[in-house]
Amino acid sequence: MIRQEVGSRIDIPVPDVKAYYDAHQDEFNRPEQVDIDEIFLSTEGKSPDEITAIKARIGGYRDRVLKGEDFNVLAKRYSEGSTAADGGNLGLFERGQLSPQLEEVVFQAR
Repeated sequence: MIRQEVGSRIDIPVPDVKAYYDAHQDEFNRPEQVDIDEIFLSTEGKSPDEITAIKARIGGYRDRVLKGEDFNVLAKRYSEGSTAADGGNLGLFERGQLSPQLEEVVFQAR
């Protein structure tokens, strides 16, 4: 109610907003981050033929996402990982928090 009644009447001129930003730029800088989601399918204890089939399934999921299907819905349905209920979400990661090999891929894919 307060936001609607009071906030709707507040008009801060653009030059004032810019002056505030210019004086506080360091407060607006955030570290570079990526939000990572996964579909996890285990290959542990699987035969080479089963691993080939799992890779094919993952390729199929990738194709479906590229065609517009919702990744998180696919992860909830098909992922075997602990993140499945959350749509495969692993969370936000800053540079330096991941292995160098993974970091190189995910920060370039954005």
